[in-house]
Amino acid sequence: MGFYRPLRKFRVRNLELQPCNPSLKPLTAVLPKAQASLTSLSNTVSVVEIRQLDASDWRVWREVRLRALAEAPAAFGETLAGWSGDGDTESRWRARLDDVAANFVAYLDGKPVGQVAGACGDQEGRVALISMWVAPEARGAGVGNALIEAVESWALDAGAERLTLAVKVGNTPAIELYQRHGFSLNPVLADDGLLDMTRHLT
Repeated sequence: MGFYRPLRKFRVRNLELQPCNPSLKPLTAVLPKAQASLTSLSNTVSVVEIRQLDASDWRVWREVRLRALAEAPAAFGETLAGWSGDGDTESRWRARLDDVAANFVAYLDGKPVGQVAGACGDQEGRVALISMWVAPEARGAGVGNALIEAVESWALDAGAERLTLAVKVGNTPAIELYQRHGFSLNPVLADDGLLDMTRHLT
């Protein structure tokens, strides 16, 4: 079995989020760091919200995931074709959310524009950041930062010692984003063209 232990409430920048727990409904928190003033004609302030999902939220996860697979097919091990047609069923989407420990969607001004998940690792004390994606129109607005912070806080509350992820070679914006959050690169390139990155949490 992968690393997992019961989770308690955790905090992201002093605001509570509710970690993945089948008996609890997802909560919403506004992350101060994720608030961004976007340059626009109206000079309005856009607010990023992070919501943790459970299986009942499968439609939201499906909406964002299908868009991610269509917009950035090279970034993921799964394909749009694999989750379309016969593969696009409610039971499958619900199972996906049940099988992964923590699933988050980012909203920008009330619209879902990004997602990420935290998965149990194959070693004691290690968890993984997976399924990270931000919609093109939301990039640069703090959405990626807010999603990473949500997984980091979940991992810390779970008692994890290391947080790992894999990123495609040449995806410089993503690599630089993760590095700003304290992840370091493993210089050894995997056979599938992925680079491993790790952040020590303790």
